[in-house]
Formats: sequence, structure tokens, C-alpha cells
Amino acid sequence: MAYALHHVAHGATDARVEREGWAFAALSAAMLAGGSGLDRVFGIGAVGGATALLAWAVPAAVFAAIAVDRRTPETAARAFGAGAALLGYGAALQVVATAWLPLVPAAMILGLASTRRAAAMPALLAAAAMSLGWAALPLAVWAWQALVAASGMFVPAGDWPPFG
Repeated sequence: MAYALHHVAHGATDARVEREGWAFAALSAAMLAGGSGLDRVFGIGAVGGATALLAWAVPAAVFAAIAVDRRTPETAARAFGAGAALLGYGAALQVVATAWLPLVPAAMILGLASTRRAAAMPALLAAAAMSLGWAALPLAVWAWQALVAASGMFVPAGDWPPFG
């Protein structure tokens, strides 16, 4: 629906219809974020099937199509590009095993960087933020344990997080 409204708006040269299509896309993404598939971000829940994958992949494709459409204003194209990366990651969450989830943003970065297109920069930055998110928690735990140890308190070896 969102892409159809976007396409019809350009044919009719009516910016109001285009904005309604964008609002529909944003509402669809918000409904996905409130759904049950988001718990996979934290490694909770079982890997989904084809239905879960399609529930996230189709909106990701729509966001990407709107982002690469030359008629989309630059600011909106950047927002839709970043949204496509986030929704694409949500699609990968549904089918990738928990142990491999941190590698998905890295693969996205490699794929987006290989295009060598400036238009891919918002999606590239969103993938980089997701990768930093995976690194932030272990880094914070290590930094806290190092701070406790540097203060002179005893930190048992079992309290340090594993390297993996």
C-alpha cells in the first residue's frame, strides 16, 4: 500500500498522497516493532519461519524501493534507506541463529559498502549503529570489571565475561 500510494502520488503530482504513503509505511514499521518478532533482537525466542521472514522482508523491500526512487526527496530517501536497513536486519533476525546475529550488521556493511554509492550511506550508518549496539554491552561489562579491578578490589576470573 505504501509503495502504491508513493507511485500514484507521483503520477498525480499530489504531495499529500505521497506523505500519506510515507505515513502508512511508518505505521507498518511501527506495528512490526510492536510485534512478537522483535524479541529476537535480544536473542530471545525461537527462530521464525517463512512467514516471519516475509513479515519483515516485504516492508524492507518497500522502504528500499522508495529510498532508491529518483522522485523521492533526498531527506525522505535517506530516512527510508536507513529504515530499509533496520527492517532488513529485522528480517534476518527471524531466520538467523542467535549466535550468528552479531555478524548480520557486519555483512550488511560489507554489502552496502561494495555498492560504492553515496545513496547507500544512511543504510550503511544504520548498519554500523547496529554493529556498535552488539559491541556496546560486552564492552561496558569489560570496562566496568576493569574499573573495579583498577580500584584495587578483587574480581574473580569467573566474573569476567567470556571472550566469545
